[in-house]
Parts: sequence; structure tokens; C-alpha cells
Amino acid sequence: DAWYIGRLGSSELQAISAASFFIWVVYIAGELSSVGVHALSSAAEGAGDRGEGVGTAVVQGLWFSLGTSAVLAALASGPLLARYFAVVGVVDAAVARAGIAYARVTAVWGALPLSAEACALAGFKGIGETRPALAIAAVTVLLNVCLNGPMIARYGVAGAAWATNIAAALGCAAALALLPRRGVRIAFAPPSVRALRRIASIGAPLASSGLLFSTVYVALGRALSSLSPAYLAALGVGHRIEAMAYTMCEGFAVG
Repeated sequence: DAWYIGRLGSSELQAISAASFFIWVVYIAGELSSVGVHALSSAAEGAGDRGEGVGTAVVQGLWFSLGTSAVLAALASGPLLARYFAVVGVVDAAVARAGIAYARVTAVWGALPLSAEACALAGFKGIGETRPALAIAAVTVLLNVCLNGPMIARYGVAGAAWATNIAAALGCAAALALLPRRGVRIAFAPPSVRALRRIASIGAPLASSGLLFSTVYVALGRALSSLSPAYLAALGVGHRIEAMAYTMCEGFAVG
């Protein structure tokens, strides 16, 4: 998305760079549920209960994702985003509008598919089947890249968020469809308070550390934007390069 949006101009690139810290919060909410699902799925797999145990963990994780997504959508629908961009140090009204549009589409319409996909893929990780998770993630990224061009051309900066949301929704559907082929039974069940609490207690420490890390970058972004808006855009590009190393480290951590 950064490559496509960079073609639109430096203001648009600055907008998604400023929004990236808030977008992290959306992904952290997804981690909150997926880490819990991963742990519960691994425990069920170790107990020889792949069918019902892992399936129950995934379904409860989806309920958890629904709850956290509703909270994020409510927050992003109010004045919070405008205040956030002011805190980051964005003073250009056009940049703020583009960034708010991008962040709002992600939080309101993307939090659920992004979190739900992470939960479904956590089910694969919990049973040690990481290759299907990799294949689904790779196809999701490829689809995202293909959608970026037409969506950004139609909706501007917000189009990048729409492309990501659509790709994540399809990735989640694919993961839920393939889990039963690995012996995991995905069946509707009402939310369990006990299971939701376990997911929250397992995922909260990691999510809290990620939130703290994001707060540091908000302060850094404000400092850089006070020097030059271009510095904030450069920071966003650096984050995307940094993500490659982060992904490799996360892979080793899963193993």
C-alpha cells in the first residue's frame, strides 16, 4: 500500500504514516484474541482433543474478536481519531482528513476480519500446521496487492484500507473452511464467559507490551513531524521495512 499511495503524493504517504500507530492498536486487538486461541489450541492438541477442543478455542476467539472489534469501531466513529492526529502532530488539514479516512475504514470495517483471520490462523499454529497458515497468509497478501491499485484509484488513501479488509475477510473464510480438513470441527456455539476470560488473560500481557511500544512511536512521530512532515512519512516507510524482520522473529517465536 505504501508504494501505491506514494505515487499519489507525499501528503498521502504522510497520512498513512501518521495513521500507522493507530493501525497498530487495531492489530494489537487482533493479537489479544489470536494469542489466546493459539495457547488454548495448543493445549487442546496436546490433550488429544483436536476436533472439539481446538474448534471451540477458535470459535470463542471469533466471539472475542467480535467484541473487541465493536469497541474499536465505536471509538473510531467518534472524535478520537481527530484528537489522535493532533497528538501525533499533523497540522495539515488535508493530511489529517486522509489519515482519518484510512484509520476509520480500518477500525470500523477491518478490525473484525483482521482479528478473525488471526484467530483462524492461530488454530493452524496451535496444531502445528503452519504451512497451511503460510499459504493462506501469502494468498491474502497477494490479493491485497492486487486490490490496492483499483481500490486506491477509486477511494484514495482509504482504498488501501478497503483492500486490506477485503483480503483479510477472504483469508479468514479460507482458513475456517480448511481447518476441518485438518480434523478441527468448527461449529457454532454461544460465547463462554470462562473461555473469553482465559483468552483475555493469556493475550493481555503481550497486547499490553505492544500497546506500550506503539505509544513510544506516537511520541516519536510527534517529535519528527515538528521538524518536518517528510520525516513522519519516512518513519512510516521505515516501519514497513522493519516489519519484515519482525515477521521473521515472530515465526521463530511460534516454533
